[in-house]
Formats: sequence, structure tokens, C-alpha cells
Amino acid sequence: MVDEEFKALYKADPQLQALLGGAESLASLTVKDKYQIIVAYKKGGGVKGLIEDEEDEPSLIEHNGQKFKRVQIEGENEEYLMDEAGNIYDLNFQYVGQANGSDEETA
Repeated sequence: MVDEEFKALYKADPQLQALLGGAESLASLTVKDKYQIIVAYKKGGGVKGLIEDEEDEPSLIEHNGQKFKRVQIEGENEEYLMDEAGNIYDLNFQYVGQANGSDEETA
């Protein structure tokens, strides 16, 4: 079952726990979300399968039915996620700001 396999992966991997966040974040995941995480996790050899992109494809992460692209804010060392509307989130899907036309984010 997807839920059981997801729980086993989550409990066994501290990096996965850090990426996906705590119980509140997990509660919002659907079975489809969990399945997609399992597939990406196994295909990519662990957490890097969730955050690294294929050579030919843009770096996309799907969470709660939304697609996010990995981005880096100029002057920042951390990576962030941007949804299709230009909203910027940290890796725990916490809202940070919004991208504007000049490629600068407001926090």
C-alpha cells in the first residue's frame, strides 16, 4: 500500500523528513502525492530524486497538485521553489514572496 511504503521511507530517511517538513505538511499530502514522491525517490536514488532534475527536463516538483520549479534568488545560497503564478516558497513550502518582472523577489 502506498501509505505504508511512504511512511517507511519517511521514517528511514532524515533528509526526506527535512525536505517534506513535519506532520502538518504530511497531513496535506494525498495518496497521489505520496505515490509521486515514492516514484521520484526510488528513481533518483533517494532525496536527490525529488530535488534534482533530469538533464533534458526543467527542475519540477509536484506538491498538493501544484507544480513548483527550483529557483535560486540572487545573492542567496539557498534554493527556493516557485509556483506557476510566480509565488516563491522555501523548501518546506512556506511562502517567502513573489517574483516580479525584474527577476527580484520581495520577502
